[in-house]
Order: sequence, then structure tokens, then C-alpha cells
Amino acid sequence: MASHFNPAYSVQCNNDDDGRPSYYERNRDQVRENQRLYRESNRDKIRAIHKAYYLKNRAKITAYKRERWHQKKAGANGKQQSRCSSDLPSTCSSISPQFATSGLPKLSPARMPLHMLLNPVTSDE
Repeated sequence: MASHFNPAYSVQCNNDDDGRPSYYERNRDQVRENQRLYRESNRDKIRAIHKAYYLKNRAKITAYKRERWHQKKAGANGKQQSRCSSDLPSTCSSISPQFATSGLPKLSPARMPLHMLLNPVTSDE
């Protein structure tokens, strides 16, 4: 059986055969510094690789981002609807779906703004 199929492999890869920490564990700072230097010196090459990947998979990436955006929107709408149904079940159910809880007519389904697709805001900041 290949080692990467072995469930204990992830535990084993942290230690060398003699029980010592792995090369990465022993030289973590040096490895990270080398990775940083590589990224700095090959920034254009890395950008070209990422751009080629994006251009090759643009349709899939766009579809995925659009799907995630709509899921977030649906989640926000779902929270409003669940709050409405728990607070006032008789009045909310009698309102036609054409009118939102605000009483204003609903417009066409929300469309994802193009700038959000092209310049996504990351929440990792």
C-alpha cells in the first residue's frame, strides 16, 4: 500500500525514521526564508502561471464565485424569512411573495455586480 494512503502517514511525515523532527520542522525559519526569496525573485513567473491558470479556467472560476455569491445572498434572505416566520407567522404567511416584508414590490432577482467578480474582497484581512 502506498504511504500516502496510509492513515498514519500524516503523523509519520512529521518525524524522520529515527524519531527526530522532519527537515522542515528542524529548519522551519530557513525554509520559510528560502520560500520568501523564491517568491520575490520569481514574482513575474508566478504571476504568469496564476494568470494562465485563471484564463484557462475562467468559466469555472466565474461560475464558482457567482454560485458562492448567490449562496451568501440566499443565506441573508433566509435569515430574514426565518426571523419573519418566527416573529409573526400569521402575518408573514399572508403577504404575497411579490411583496417583501417592507411592503415594497420585489424587483428581479439580485445580480452579482461585475466589480465583485473581478475584484473580490477577501475576508482574511
